[in-house]
Amino acid sequence: MRGVTEARPASGMTRRDPARLAAVLASLAMFAAGCSGNAPPLATFLMSECGAWRTIPSPSVGTGFNSLDGVAVAPGGDDVWAVGAYRDGYGIGRSLMLRFDGSEWSRVDSPDPGVAGTYLNDVDVVGTNDVWAVGATRNERGIAQTYAVNWNGAGWGVVPTPNLGGGDNFLTDVASVGPDDVWASGYRHHGTSTRSMLMHWNGSVWRSVPFHLQRSSGDGLNAISATRGGEVWAVGGFAKPGRSTQTLILHWTGEQWHSVPSPNVSRHGNSLTGVVGTTGSRVWAVGGFQDFRGDRTLLMRATAGSWSLHPTEDSRMVSDDLNDVAAVSSTELWAVGTSYDGRTDHPLIMHGDGTSWSRVASPQVGEGSRLSAVTTGPDGEVWAVGTFSGALPGRTLIQYFCPAA
Repeated sequence: MRGVTEARPASGMTRRDPARLAAVLASLAMFAAGCSGNAPPLATFLMSECGAWRTIPSPSVGTGFNSLDGVAVAPGGDDVWAVGAYRDGYGIGRSLMLRFDGSEWSRVDSPDPGVAGTYLNDVDVVGTNDVWAVGATRNERGIAQTYAVNWNGAGWGVVPTPNLGGGDNFLTDVASVGPDDVWASGYRHHGTSTRSMLMHWNGSVWRSVPFHLQRSSGDGLNAISATRGGEVWAVGGFAKPGRSTQTLILHWTGEQWHSVPSPNVSRHGNSLTGVVGTTGSRVWAVGGFQDFRGDRTLLMRATAGSWSLHPTEDSRMVSDDLNDVAAVSSTELWAVGTSYDGRTDHPLIMHGDGTSWSRVASPQVGEGSRLSAVTTGPDGEVWAVGTFSGALPGRTLIQYFCPAA
């Protein structure tokens, strides 16, 4: 699903690895050229054509595969971070960090301690000088270990994180309540299966937070979301012995984590990959399920803690997946993912008004585009990130929406 990254989805949906076609997209080259030279600053350009999604030029590293997998906006809206990974000349994954300063996207140096690879899966902004990114590194033995870095306003620094057992450990997502209250989700390999992980930053140290799932033969967490009021939700998938994957939802009560009953659609596999809490008591989660045709979008919502399925329109695509969800408000929501038509991946963007969801036109870039993450800003602006293939296999992809006046 995520190119060079190695964490999501932890359980459930399988992802395609479409052919990397080497067609040159002239329109993208013209677009990028139009944003240089005598063109107006990007910040001016962003506000000049609101009401529709657009692709924004972004840097990639080298000629290997690049992918962006997480994005977050600082409180003021002018400072945006995107993280992911790229493959170097030896085919090893390296961490990738991009920053939008209100005028343009540029690469920012970041630590890269993994001898056999470093991958970033998500980023969250506590404040302008307090940003967290999480993922995994691989050591000299090829074992994946949890990885967290923090931005203090001057640079990124590695912060130690615990690992459980002797197998692979991955962090998939990060969400903050405040400077001394940050959560990360993930999973670890346990024998021939996987087990979910939750970690908490208390302002001084990251600690593993225990919880227990009854009768699970394998489980993993793909996403976590927190509100400033302290509501925290984590989602993923789990399997019972002899059964296919089912949706998994965990809720933090303020004292402990506990699993919450959640609906499923298919007996062939269900998984959740994104979650967001909105104003009031409503929470939304997105993901996918498998039927005889392929993957299908899965949306559900919680009102007063009770989860129910939300119907979505069927498409004529071979497969549809939703990877992330974000909210401007309880009546303004966005979800992103990928549609596959049997030949090519296309970006999938859906808009929700709190009652219904509909597909929104999104620009196709290159010969295959995928969106992995989405976030919203204080004025209703929306950023989505992912990857596309064109003249080179796997370039960073950033798309942007601002509401019409």
